[in-house]
Amino acid sequence: MTSPIDPTEQHPSASPDPQPPIDSGAAPPKSGLDRFTSKQKLAGVLGILLVLALCACCGATGIGALVSNNDDKKSTKHAAEPPKSSVSIAEPGRLIGEGEVTGISAGDAIEVAMADGTRLVHISGTTAPVASSGQCWAEESRKFAEQNLSGKKVKLFISPGQTDPGKGAGIDAHAVLSDGTNYGVAALEAGAVRADINAKLPELLDKFTAAQKQASDAKRGLWGGPCNGSLTPPAPSAPAQPSTPPAAESQNSSPQSSSAPQQSAPSTKAPASGSGGGAVYYSNCAAAKAAGAAPLHIGQPGYRAALDRDHDGVACE
Repeated sequence: MTSPIDPTEQHPSASPDPQPPIDSGAAPPKSGLDRFTSKQKLAGVLGILLVLALCACCGATGIGALVSNNDDKKSTKHAAEPPKSSVSIAEPGRLIGEGEVTGISAGDAIEVAMADGTRLVHISGTTAPVASSGQCWAEESRKFAEQNLSGKKVKLFISPGQTDPGKGAGIDAHAVLSDGTNYGVAALEAGAVRADINAKLPELLDKFTAAQKQASDAKRGLWGGPCNGSLTPPAPSAPAQPSTPPAAESQNSSPQSSSAPQQSAPSTKAPASGSGGGAVYYSNCAAAKAAGAAPLHIGQPGYRAALDRDHDGVACE
């Protein structure tokens, strides 16, 4: 009879695999970081800090350079772009109306028929030669205005700060044609007028002086001959005297000599007795008359008794 199994007794077939005994005094296995010595760790940390410091420095420099470049671009852009003006060649100021040019007084003065009446307009920015003062190019300046403005529609502009005196009053203004041409600038470019340094619109003064310089450099209009930029007309030159060719002169004198009676030159022979004395001697009365000396009175050169047939003291009567 078998004995009952003692629960405390381990059966060889049921017992687990035997485990090696654990030494409590042995060190646990080391991790990857624990394998480095303290000096190696310190060197690694310092290297990481150095790399971070370099990156931070480079980053700050790059950002600073980028910001600086952007600022430079902004300042350059602002410097290159002058403040915009509302005044232009085609719309030089405030529009006060439009009308038809019905009269030309001078190269810088026109009459414009507007809705509120006809107005005398001086072309702002220009000054034309004055005809009543005899200034050079005055008539040419007026004709230029006549050819380019007479009978045409124009818009009148004044300076934003200029006051319009109202209906029928004269005014200093810019005349702009329907195609946008500023007549003042066109007249300056053609040399028909001069730039007015006291122009009502100083914003356009540089454009006026540039247009005048263009005409002056090209010697157009009053900047060319005969004015050459001066308002004083040149003195008139004396007319040249026509010269007669010698051949023609001899031909003209030839018929006269053939048709005129032969004139006897006074003789220089010694006068005969009864002569009036002197060195003049006429062989006959015909010679005296041909010489214009007849009648000859006694005592006159060329008189002699032979020519005085009635012996009354007058020969060749």
